[in-house]
Amino acid sequence: MRLTLSLPKKQYRSGEPILLTWTLENVGPRPLSVIAYELAGGGRQFSCLSLQVSVAGGAARPAPTAFPSSAVRPVWKQLASGETLDQGLELDRSLALMAPKTAPGKYLLTAQYSLQATTSPAGDPAWNGRTAAATVEFEILP
Repeated sequence: MRLTLSLPKKQYRSGEPILLTWTLENVGPRPLSVIAYELAGGGRQFSCLSLQVSVAGGAARPAPTAFPSSAVRPVWKQLASGETLDQGLELDRSLALMAPKTAPGKYLLTAQYSLQATTSPAGDPAWNGRTAAATVEFEILP
């Protein structure tokens, strides 16, 4: 699997919504299933996706992709060879949980997708592993 990240633009004002698109591509020769997201009371969550955020070259800190919920149901998706899965994540929501107000500066976001499974609940072969890190840079303006 290959993970890529994209943002609709490179600069945002403080408090502006930031929608991150993360794409998982099956670069292997056979169909494999992955967890596309977890369905919870507050919407989609992505516990298989790990995010690290650094500001102005500082130390990377984890950013949440899943939030506490009483009931979480994984939603699986089978990807044929060469097929992609695109997901949107409200990055501004994750950043707000790290600090009440997102500080101006240049940000580097690093992500990995990981899954430890052998089959999906439907019995399909599942991907098992961790992607190479994907990165995207953006700036928060005052």
